[in-house]
Amino acid sequence: MKTVRFHYPIVDLDVRRCLTKTFPFGIPFRGLPDQIVITAVMHLHRYPDYWKRR
Repeated sequence: MKTVRFHYPIVDLDVRRCLTKTFPFGIPFRGLPDQIVITAVMHLHRYPDYWKRR
């Protein structure tokens, strides 16, 4: 997972987003050197930017 996290696009500062293939969800996360921190699980059809207030 150390290098795979760099395949996802940056959406805000150091936050990257993984999109699911089956459902309309996005998972914004921060890739730290020793861990990955998931910020939210967002529904892409309902207020997709709400996670930025968290």
